[in-house]
Amino acid sequence: MKKQIRKILLKIPFFYTKIHRLHKKLSGIDLNEEGVAKEELSFLLRHMGSKRVVMEIGSFGGQTTKRLAENNKLVIAIDPYIPNSEDGTLNGEYPKEVYSRFMKNNIGKNVLLFPMTSEQAFNIWDKNIKQKIDSIFVDGLHTYDAVKIDFRWSKYLSVGGVIAFHDTNLPEIKKFLDRHILNNSKYKFLEKN
Repeated sequence: MKKQIRKILLKIPFFYTKIHRLHKKLSGIDLNEEGVAKEELSFLLRHMGSKRVVMEIGSFGGQTTKRLAENNKLVIAIDPYIPNSEDGTLNGEYPKEVYSRFMKNNIGKNVLLFPMTSEQAFNIWDKNIKQKIDSIFVDGLHTYDAVKIDFRWSKYLSVGGVIAFHDTNLPEIKKFLDRHILNNSKYKFLEKN
């Protein structure tokens, strides 16, 4: 019964975020303000953090974006800032507040924000821009279908580029990776945090 309830709650982004943060806090993992473990951020900075064009799908308040922007040419951030609960909040905060925090965190940085879904941004990019991207961090919606949409961006990944996925322990993301990435000789597995 407990596992069934947890499965249901994990499908609801608001509860997932609260559970995820609580679980990481209880397990002693050090988090930044956005709930990203410092070891995960360290991984991103090691593999994506120097004079590159980087994309972050799911930028939320922009803490990770800010860190990625410190040493890169450009960070392309994508987040629609759409409420995901009945009370009009986004992971427990009002979307305007999250968007405002993103802007404060990244003012004066080499950051290009697409305040829209990954699919909408991809369609614009695919039709008009078509520039290669050196690294992609996928941390949008944590569903199989959403990750599949986000993965379309790999079309623009530079040769030797890095694509990183957040929360790979979640069943939907693990399922996508198992089906499309881990057994595909086109990709080389670097490491897992």
